[in-house]
Amino acid sequence: MKYHRMRHAKSATFASLALVVTLIACIQATPQASTSTTEAVSEAALGAITESPAALVDQILPSPEPSTAAPAVAVPAAAVPAVAEGESAPVLVEVVPAPAVVAPPVAAQQETTPPVAPSGDPAPGAPAAGECTPANIDIQRHDTVRAIKPIPAEQQQYYTVLGCAEGWLAYAISDEGVKAAGLDGGNVNYSLARLQNDGRFLTDFAQLWSTVRNWEFLAFYVRDGRYATVQEAMDDQFATYGIPVRLREQLVGVGPAAPAPGPAAGECTPANIDIQRHDTVRAIKPIPAEQQQHYTVLGCAEGWLAYAISDEGVKAAGLDGGNVNYSLARLQNDGRFLTDFAQSWSTVRNWEFLAFDVRDGRYATVQEAMDDQFATYGIPVRLREQLVGSGPATGTP
Repeated sequence: MKYHRMRHAKSATFASLALVVTLIACIQATPQASTSTTEAVSEAALGAITESPAALVDQILPSPEPSTAAPAVAVPAAAVPAVAEGESAPVLVEVVPAPAVVAPPVAAQQETTPPVAPSGDPAPGAPAAGECTPANIDIQRHDTVRAIKPIPAEQQQYYTVLGCAEGWLAYAISDEGVKAAGLDGGNVNYSLARLQNDGRFLTDFAQLWSTVRNWEFLAFYVRDGRYATVQEAMDDQFATYGIPVRLREQLVGVGPAAPAPGPAAGECTPANIDIQRHDTVRAIKPIPAEQQQHYTVLGCAEGWLAYAISDEGVKAAGLDGGNVNYSLARLQNDGRFLTDFAQSWSTVRNWEFLAFDVRDGRYATVQEAMDDQFATYGIPVRLREQLVGSGPATGTP
């Protein structure tokens, strides 16, 4: 029997082909009793062989699992050749490709971030709001950048807080600190800082109040006769730069060789009189101790004090106008009297000078002339006798 290989059988596997050949060999090996018997056997065999290819494959090969079955290869009906009588028809086997072995999915390894171990001790906390320490001070230089920076931690050891009161803080910088910070002027100043809304102190070197001369430097001013004491010099700086003078001891201390306590509050003596000149500085200074002998208090009443200055005192104080005036002072809140030469009430002509006004017919008496001055300059006229006396009996020189 001839086996006609079809184009569709080329894709059959060797295992399937061997099985078909075995089946055909078994059919041909059966003895033929007669032609009719042979035909009967051939027809029976043909019927068995020409069963549906799908049924034959189902009997030979196990059905694949639904989840892994590959699509069957369809064989067109026209491609099946006609079988002559007496011949065994070639068996067409539907070849089902072996299911692909799918490897089980490998679970992706989930990346996990290892916990970060804490590194050492936590950083020290920021200073409390308003804390009077170098760590709570910011510096703003007087340059084009005007950056605000805290004192570096490694330099804070060079800073010493002198005092802290009412939103002000004063501190000193050692020689090493001045060098480390690159400051100008050497270590001759105390620096000041003011409390800000954020609870930190700020030294703004563009402001006058940012620095004052220290006690050691002010001693040179006393030696040169500019001030009687270093305390007077420090108070003058505070007043000039807008720092409350009442806070001087709380911020920078009493200073070296502090003088003995002054006169009692409201005491009507030259030691309790301060002078404020009518100049650009407007500094308030007490009468120097060595000059107080030249001052004579004429009277004191209701917060007013009148005094005269001798010719020697006028010369020593460098006053203008000679010794033709009486000076007046008013009691201040600190218990001291103040003569402010920018005010009209600070001086009146004395009795000797007013006698010339009487002689010239401007007034009938010196008392009338003195009362006119008091009224004009805002000094209570009723206090005239208590302050400057009753005056000479005659009104002419």
